[in-house]
Amino acid sequence: MAAAATVDTKNWLKFDGMFFDEWKQKTILRLQKEELWGMASGTERKPAPTAPAVGAAAGDPPGNAQDFKDWENKDSKTLLAL
Repeated sequence: MAAAATVDTKNWLKFDGMFFDEWKQKTILRLQKEELWGMASGTERKPAPTAPAVGAAAGDPPGNAQDFKDWENKDSKTLLAL
């Protein structure tokens, strides 16, 4: 994943203190459509670090550094959507 794409929330129902159940269901559906529900619900967890690739220099990032970056981008996208 390159840069974190934005989520267009312009037409999302904003919670105004009323009709919580309606807001909740619509928000869950929108997050599922954007593939962000796992982040919001806590079921998609930050990846555990793995050892650097064989032959990597000391101090090199973990072998799954891109997974970390992807997770952080998706996390930011989720927070901005909410």
